[in-house]
Amino acid sequence: MKRSSLRVGSGRLKRTAIPGARSHKQHQNSTSARVKEAAFQLVRNHVDIEEPWVFYDLFAGSGQMGIEALSLGAAHATFVDLVPERLSDIQRALQSLDIDRSLYTLVRSRANKVLSESFSMKEVPVVVWADPPYTYGNSASNDPANLVMLYRSAVAESAAPYPLLLMQVHEKNPAMAQEFLAANPDIQVYRYGSNCLLLLHAL
Repeated sequence: MKRSSLRVGSGRLKRTAIPGARSHKQHQNSTSARVKEAAFQLVRNHVDIEEPWVFYDLFAGSGQMGIEALSLGAAHATFVDLVPERLSDIQRALQSLDIDRSLYTLVRSRANKVLSESFSMKEVPVVVWADPPYTYGNSASNDPANLVMLYRSAVAESAAPYPLLLMQVHEKNPAMAQEFLAANPDIQVYRYGSNCLLLLHAL
């Protein structure tokens, strides 16, 4: 496996390399430093990071987004992935960075299940980051649109406050189609070359 040179971009671990980060053939897309910086600026715009908050890293891959959140002071980060090797890599990285075990949870699960569970947390603000694979084989991933629909369903069945959902998608993903965005006008879209961030926050 090819090892990558990922680094924490901000917070108490700023410039620290994330050890053991690897690319896996089932999940090739990764979050660039530029997009990561933009994503956490959006988090700051909606969440007071000086107060307690929690972070969910769906399709966690290298775990760099959850680690960034912990570096910024998140009270807890949940790393979610279906591939055991990725979770093992994340655990080794967290241990190497000397991050206290009480500050994170590793979950082998599908993202849609954990997104629903994130709505049960009401005591502190919740940020859910999702970085689905861009494709499955030769087909564009339907995960972004499915997560939006699942988010809306959970909002309809839950009391406020609601999590902030922030996703990285490719510009050619079906969730970026004009028809989908027209049907979901409250989704905020931020473009960074071919990578885009979708933000959804029910008030």
